[in-house]
Amino acid sequence: MAVDPESWGYSRLEVDGGDSTFIPLPDITPNHPPPFQLHLVGHGYIVIPPELQSVVILHNGLDYTEYYALMSGMDVCVPAFARDSDTNYVSQASSTVAMCMENNVRVSIWIHSFVSSLLREGEV
Repeated sequence: MAVDPESWGYSRLEVDGGDSTFIPLPDITPNHPPPFQLHLVGHGYIVIPPELQSVVILHNGLDYTEYYALMSGMDVCVPAFARDSDTNYVSQASSTVAMCMENNVRVSIWIHSFVSSLLREGEV
């Protein structure tokens, strides 16, 4: 994104003595679709760097209807779990995966932690 912000739908704006931020391009046309956005949905807190304030959108405290409405408009979903244990990968399922299937949203699942836990336990 830093190399070619226009291909992601942004321009770079210099602010505060050399720092920069990404600003969405003003015209949305077939040649310039809406800018890329990363929606983070769930609980917890994360610091968004100032230059990404227009790119990363946080959603906390959504009710069921708001959650489904938001997620059904996504192009892809990448479920993320806390890294404090492998419980979410080994013994629990994420309702996010089922919701994606119900709403025809592609799911990209990074399974490194799950596969690592199986290898440690000798199950693969």
